[in-house]
Amino acid sequence: MCDPKLERALMVRLDFMVFCGLDLHAPVPDESTHCRFRNALVKGRIYDDLLVEVWRQIEDHGLKLKEAEAAIIGATLIEAAVRPRSHIGPPPTAPKVRNLPP
Repeated sequence: MCDPKLERALMVRLDFMVFCGLDLHAPVPDESTHCRFRNALVKGRIYDDLLVEVWRQIEDHGLKLKEAEAAIIGATLIEAAVRPRSHIGPPPTAPKVRNLPP
């Protein structure tokens, strides 16, 4: 994830905030902070080893890691009708609308 996208994700995604140990009301580090931190890891020659360890731990939990362009915010599974309706009309309890004179 690029630095601007990481900064944005840390501002709007609770899962990113929790994973990074950020307080909900604390300021989020900006993209230049992320860049400097990553560069320090690279300079210290631990960046690649750190990523390998993170991927290993994720896979140990039976998860796969891949890039995504969107996030699922919330979803509910419901049982679908065997033969779904082809037309959806107004609910049976919808109030009747009267046309008012101009």
